Amino acid sequence: MFLSRLLGLPVRSSDGVRVGRVVDMTVLYDIAHPNVHRLGVGRGHRIRYLLPWRLVQTYDDEVSLPVDRMGVSAYATAPDPNLEDRELLLA
Repeated sequence: MFLSRLLGLPVRSSDGVRVGRVVDMTVLYDIAHPNVHRLGVGRGHRIRYLLPWRLVQTYDDEVSLPVDRMGVSAYATAPDPNLEDRELLLA
């Protein structure tokens, strides 16, 4: 998986609502081969949601999520997203 391939893809909730586009991804940088930790979704370059990667069902032409729009709103961020210790934004 390449970050450049995912950036800009539309993100849809399970009820078909487009909740934004992929604007970033995070990893936890304290391991030798880090996996994607969270998906940054928003508009422009601003992250509106930081979704756990486990919520991503598919990521071909768009990213699909198994939760509806209300479920996505539980992951809303402040204007500056709070990152966990050892978490790094990639874009």
